[in-house]
Formats: sequence, C-alpha cells, structure tokens
Amino acid sequence: MPLKPLAAAILLLTLAQPFSASAQTSGDPLAGLSSLVTACSKGDSCTIVDSLPCGCASGGSPVAINARYAKFWQALQRDLRRNAPPVFCPQVYRCIPGARAACVQGRCAVRAPR
Repeated sequence: MPLKPLAAAILLLTLAQPFSASAQTSGDPLAGLSSLVTACSKGDSCTIVDSLPCGCASGGSPVAINARYAKFWQALQRDLRRNAPPVFCPQVYRCIPGARAACVQGRCAVRAPR
C-alpha cells in the first residue's frame, strides 16, 4: 500500500531528525517532529497555529512553529479533518487574542499580548 503524500512527508521529516533519547523512551517515533517544527534561530520567523487535533477553540491551545513549516502544518490539519481520529475535543475556548509568536532560546514560543 503506497503512502499518502502527507504520511510520506512526516516519515521523511522524522527520519531526518537525529536519534533522540526521548523518542526511544517514549516509544513514539514522531517525538522529534515537535522539536523540528518549533526550532528557530535569530532571523527566523515564527507563526501561531492551532494545536492538533483540537484547536484552541476546542480545548487545544495556540502553538508557535517556525513559519517555514506553516504549509506543512496546514496539510496536517486538512488531513486530520478528512480522517478524524477518535479523539474527544472539549468545547473549551483557550485561544489567546492578540498573541504573537517569537523565537526564544532556539524555540518558537507563544507570547501573550502586551
């Protein structure tokens, strides 16, 4: 069975990551994916996206990622909408109006409005 393009992209991104102890101990082969999409350096731009699979209007939270992965994140969201996992998302609004994303110590972070 061939991989869907999105699944193939996730697999490639995961395999491109150096081996991490957290991936070994958690048993989660995608544990390094979060580190990849939130990594930034001076001059990189970060952007705010909804957490997966539940967005901030459904119990999730805003997440800051490196802007170069925004299209990848949107593709993940579209795929999850089409093939919704059996997850219960509470109807709790947790969005932060006016929040912004910033690169802080090598990671994109959500900053509350001033």
